[in-house]
Amino acid sequence: MTLADHLKQRRGSASDLARALCVKHSTVLRWAANRVPADRVEAVARATGIDAGVLRPDLAKAFERTT
Repeated sequence: MTLADHLKQRRGSASDLARALCVKHSTVLRWAANRVPADRVEAVARATGIDAGVLRPDLAKAFERTT
């Protein structure tokens, strides 16, 4: 599920996410339309439950957990 899908399915509002991340509502909408900046991926993933590798597949290797 992408950030846009998450917001469309009302799993959370852009305003709520913006408040949680201390950014503007318009910033969350821009991220949903384009992509989440690399330095915000982990915070968005924690706040939404969306896997970081799904939010930014181009950076998926960077977010893989090693055990």
